[in-house]
Amino acid sequence: MSSARGLKAQQRKSLERKAKFQASQAAKLPEERLFNRQDFDDFVLKHVGLSWERCLTQMRQWFTEFLTDDDNPFHKTAEEAATYFTPGGPPFTVKLVRMFLEYLIESRSGQAIPGSNGRLHHTTIHSYVE
Repeated sequence: MSSARGLKAQQRKSLERKAKFQASQAAKLPEERLFNRQDFDDFVLKHVGLSWERCLTQMRQWFTEFLTDDDNPFHKTAEEAATYFTPGGPPFTVKLVRMFLEYLIESRSGQAIPGSNGRLHHTTIHSYVE
């Protein structure tokens, strides 16, 4: 019974969001409506694409630095590290990603993550990496 009530509440909220969106779109000129806009590709190519490409390049560099560190238990050569970014390359494990994120934070800040009790959160990571 409670799951049916929960489902109805979800459906009601979904309909409310849809109605708000439709009202917002109706107030705009046809060419400004979300599904009619043609400027997304231009924006992505000019802004998001370039910054995303720079971000990926930087992340690959930092990941390679992490893997080529002699003390790293996952130690690899630069060529082996590059295979992580190729189709069919080695999988990223949770342990590897977790260690990389902690390495990234500590190598940027020079300290362990304060007050996190060893837990990583996206806001914590962003504050140290950016």
